[in-house]
Amino acid sequence: MNSSMIPSEALYGWPNPFHFGAAAYVDPTSGSAPAFNSPELLLVADGVTGYILLCNSTVYDVSYNTVNGSITRFDTTPSNGTVTDIFQGAQAQSELGSYYLLQIANLAPFSSSAQEMADKLAYAFSQTFLAIVTSALNLDQAVEVQQRTTSLVTRIEKAPLFTLVGANLLIVLLGIVFGVIALVNSAGEVREVQARLSIVGLIADHFEGKKAKEGTKNLEDLFEERDGQASGRVVIQTSDRGGYEYQSL
Repeated sequence: MNSSMIPSEALYGWPNPFHFGAAAYVDPTSGSAPAFNSPELLLVADGVTGYILLCNSTVYDVSYNTVNGSITRFDTTPSNGTVTDIFQGAQAQSELGSYYLLQIANLAPFSSSAQEMADKLAYAFSQTFLAIVTSALNLDQAVEVQQRTTSLVTRIEKAPLFTLVGANLLIVLLGIVFGVIALVNSAGEVREVQARLSIVGLIADHFEGKKAKEGTKNLEDLFEERDGQASGRVVIQTSDRGGYEYQSL
């Protein structure tokens, strides 16, 4: 395949995608290549082994994002006719890469299938095409650039760091120990004392006399009316010191 196969009037105004044919004849020893056993290929047996491919190529405008060397977004849209003309014109006027394409044309038939053979030829053409048209491209600034750097803002020696961590773990351990001790000692007299310090317990202690001093499991049992006795009345009277005090009648 060379530029003489392309009409001169077709070098400009190429559509996108554009179509072209590729014909090649290769070493006769390639006749035993696996791909030539495919019914998709029509072979010539007059001393040479050849094949013809109908190809199409599309030029794309690409927009992508890269973070730390990895592609995170890759969007493609078909280029307009002007861009396609620039690319195709550069390729049509250059013989660069022709020997590489000839090498691939001889090696591709050793693929396992006709499709794999076509894929290898297409990949080789894309590599050669891009290598040629890079001379027609200009570098441009990225749409958006962000650079991040990591800075060491503080540094702690190992000994103080491990001491701090150990002290914090010790505080946690002491908290667990004290919690277990409090839980073990919270039964029995502790709960009764806690109950008598409540409002109900203080009222019973102040107005129920000896009844409030008896042991009980229920605070309501500290009041005499629980035993069927009349409950005393609570009044406020003037005290000897000129103030006021509660009295039970």
